[in-house]
Amino acid sequence: MKIYMINICTKYFKEEIKFYQDIGFTIDDNERINENVVLLKDNEGEFYITVSNKNGAENSGNQFLTINYKTEDLEKMRETLAEKRYTIIEPDQHLVPSFKVIDPAGVQIMFT
Repeated sequence: MKIYMINICTKYFKEEIKFYQDIGFTIDDNERINENVVLLKDNEGEFYITVSNKNGAENSGNQFLTINYKTEDLEKMRETLAEKRYTIIEPDQHLVPSFKVIDPAGVQIMFT
């Protein structure tokens, strides 16, 4: 068993979609549900993030969620996100090479 999809509800709908496109996800037009729900897929088509436009969602619970992505080139991802002006958060402990950013909906995204 593996995780297939995560749904993020946010009032920062367009910003959230852009963030996930910036880290390599693409909009799956074949699975577009409506103008308030967008399905984004990873570059392997094995993991999806659904972004739902919810005006009342003031990042409800999102700040307690962390999603960890394994990336092929950690430094390139760090440079890409820094160039796009996302705040890079260095870990307190360096058990494995990693860093975090907070997406527009308040979700902590860790890259290893």
